[in-house]
Amino acid sequence: MQPLSQQLVLYINRCSRHSTYYQVARYVLEHIEEVSHMNSHELAQASFVSQSTVSRFVLSLGFPSYPAFIEACKEYLSLFALSDLPEYHEGKTWKEQLTFEHEHIQKTFEQLDIQQINRLLKDIDKANEVYVIATGQAALELYEFQVHLYTLKKPTFIIDDPHRIEDLIKMHKDTLILVISASGHLFTSYRKLLSI
Repeated sequence: MQPLSQQLVLYINRCSRHSTYYQVARYVLEHIEEVSHMNSHELAQASFVSQSTVSRFVLSLGFPSYPAFIEACKEYLSLFALSDLPEYHEGKTWKEQLTFEHEHIQKTFEQLDIQQINRLLKDIDKANEVYVIATGQAALELYEFQVHLYTLKKPTFIIDDPHRIEDLIKMHKDTLILVISASGHLFTSYRKLLSI
């Protein structure tokens, strides 16, 4: 079974915005900490769907019951809390590991264009919605980015299927499009979209 956060963003990325499952998935992503303490009736009320819709949604995610779904929410939250801890690599002392991590972070930081990052953050903040066009590994890596933006109440959609690009035509002027490409080929393919 895929991690809960990936399952939720897949519903958001692939379901119609009018779908009741979309409503539940979006609510859970935006309020996962609160949801981890809710019963199915409370989640149904909070996401404006019926209790039976919540039950069907949980089953569609592959959970045998609502309590199993709540356990997955709590597990996700506990993993998220632990993700700030440095990863220990076998064979290295903590000092060697921390030195390696520090050097890696410093090298990465030196290569960043802080002005561009600040501009991107301002653009994300101003946007009503964020669409990210990416394929392959880049799309997989961006699912966590999407989850984090949803927790900040910023609707974000990963478009990893070229046939779904037509969804962008329905955008508003306050919508931000990000094209993530490791090789540059994806950017070249979708250059026309940037003039929308």
